[in-house]
Amino acid sequence: MLPIRETIARMEPYQMEEDRTPFLRLDANENPYGPSPQVARAIAAIPAADLARYPDRKPLRDAIAAREGLSVEQVELSNGSDDILRNLIDLTLRPGDAAVVTAPTFSMNILFLMVREARIVKVPFGPADPFPEEEVIAAVQKERANLLMLVNPGAPLGQPIDPAAIERVVAANPDTLVVVDEAYGEFAGSTVAPLIRRYSNLVVTRTFSKAWGIAGMRVGYCFADPAVIRPLRTALSPYPLSAAAVAAALAALGDEAWMRRCVKAICEERERMRALLAALGYTVFPSSANSLVITGGGLAATTAYLKERGILVRHFAKLPPLTGDALRISVGKAEDTDRLIAALKERRSI
Repeated sequence: MLPIRETIARMEPYQMEEDRTPFLRLDANENPYGPSPQVARAIAAIPAADLARYPDRKPLRDAIAAREGLSVEQVELSNGSDDILRNLIDLTLRPGDAAVVTAPTFSMNILFLMVREARIVKVPFGPADPFPEEEVIAAVQKERANLLMLVNPGAPLGQPIDPAAIERVVAANPDTLVVVDEAYGEFAGSTVAPLIRRYSNLVVTRTFSKAWGIAGMRVGYCFADPAVIRPLRTALSPYPLSAAAVAAALAALGDEAWMRRCVKAICEERERMRALLAALGYTVFPSSANSLVITGGGLAATTAYLKERGILVRHFAKLPPLTGDALRISVGKAEDTDRLIAALKERRSI
């Protein structure tokens, strides 16, 4: 086995292996309100004949293109945005090619790059730091990177990046594919998708798993120049979405008001949760996503304590440039926050 394969074999799997059903799930940044009621009705109404045929994702591609004011040749869909990210990496990089990422970043980006045996160049981007625009540009140019991967707002810290700064980075590196993951973009209220019309080296990825509330359907999509979309479409599985996933996503798009209400409620609860966590003495970092990251010491034990009380959160033993461990806590409903805070108070009283 190659050394890189040995390293990957030792890594902790990203996916959850245990049954999460009995728990309050504040570990995966899911929408606590779920999807629009129209989604369940649409799935229930799928004709039996459609279940016997391979699904057609074109109606969903058409609907997304119309919503964004793009051509259908600038849009592609797959089984989660992470599948799109992995295929873009494989299409862009050969083993040994350089890829620049801000650190920390979406953990699957690192894993996919390692599997591809890319040379990963990390630019630190801490929770209180401005976006390191000049450092990113310098790293791309110094390393002659074929790929730059940004997440806006950041994962897992939730730092927002000014779209104008992203545009300057894209413009400064016309020979580098710049992928901007906007999985949490609805919560930040900003996007660089309109720049697709002007820059052929930009890809924007999104998901229905967060704000739209259908993580169980696994629907991701992206925007890019047709010259990028065509090879991506060829590389993807010929039927990456099920008939149920297509129906669910179309129904979700048909009730955008539901999604907007969910986003508003989650953002308001995020700020209330921030204040309550800070009052307990934790360092709570600002976030434009649907989660908060805290530090404060002893968080591995705190994670275990919360699990014993039926609450799941995401523990990071290392999250450079932070020192020490950290917890990422998804924003739930008000009653979820109250239950979390009560458990943390109990933990602190021990």
